[in-house]
Amino acid sequence: MYKKKGQVTIFIIIGIMLLLFIVMGYYLFTVGTLQKFTQTVTESSTMIDGKTAVKTYTEACLRDVTQQGIIVLGAYGGIIYPDEETNLLATERTVVTYLLRDPDERKERMENDLELYVMENINICLDDFSSFPFSVAARPEKIEVQANMRENSIEMYLYYPLTITLESETGTIEDFFATAQTTIQDMIIAADALIEQTESGTIDLTNNAYQITAYPFDEKTMIFAITDEKNLIDGTPLLLFFAVKAEPEYAPVLDHIPDITLRQGQTLTYYLKATDENNDHLVYYSDLEDFPIAEDGTLTIEATNVGTSYVTFTVENETGLQDSQQVKITVIAPYE
Repeated sequence: MYKKKGQVTIFIIIGIMLLLFIVMGYYLFTVGTLQKFTQTVTESSTMIDGKTAVKTYTEACLRDVTQQGIIVLGAYGGIIYPDEETNLLATERTVVTYLLRDPDERKERMENDLELYVMENINICLDDFSSFPFSVAARPEKIEVQANMRENSIEMYLYYPLTITLESETGTIEDFFATAQTTIQDMIIAADALIEQTESGTIDLTNNAYQITAYPFDEKTMIFAITDEKNLIDGTPLLLFFAVKAEPEYAPVLDHIPDITLRQGQTLTYYLKATDENNDHLVYYSDLEDFPIAEDGTLTIEATNVGTSYVTFTVENETGLQDSQQVKITVIAPYE
């Protein structure tokens, strides 16, 4: 009886010890896993902070370089990189750009030049991320920039793949965005008004928003400087500097066309001529189908019907300015 009771007691003790071993193993496993998890979370938080610092730094550079590009853009009349088609005015001190007149072409050109300016200068500002205590590896060959000009700002998107190595963890970041507040778009609208005034011969330099200065270059050319004292970039007011052909548009003038008399059956070729002080392309036309005239001014009259006609001949230049003359054309009976 006592022998069996002793055996049961031993089994109970062994069972309790096994249970303790299981509980202790589970505890050690749980603690180890928790420590590893806590360590991973700490590293991830550090990486997030590192990415945030790099993103903030890169976007600050993107904004600063964009603002520098706006300064250059304004100083050279909306064009940073002139090409062979760019209309330039060379002065003794500098080269001045004639402002592009087509709004869509001008906006596209300004955005393209700003994109190229950022691509060429962003790395100077970033300075290889040398100020960071951890590794930031860039891939400059993959850089992409997109500029979007708004009414009172310029949005700049930058794709620039970066690899961040912080302690034993590696992360990537590649998309950046910055907005530069500017009034250059509105200043160009003011410039368009000045160009129209210059062409009409009446220039108004008063403007409630900007300071406008005019510099006569010669009899046919004006240079304008539009300054926004409220739009400061690094403490300097934004300047839009450009040239305008001050020669107003003149209407073409037809040379005198005499009255014409023909006998029935005759054919006459007459060449209309006109002068245009702006050297514009000229187009000629008449108001009667019986007396058509070629665009180059060639008039061919075939005297088919006896009678008198009054024909108005017109010359028109590229801007729509015209000059007209009424001519009496008489067809008389042929010789008997």
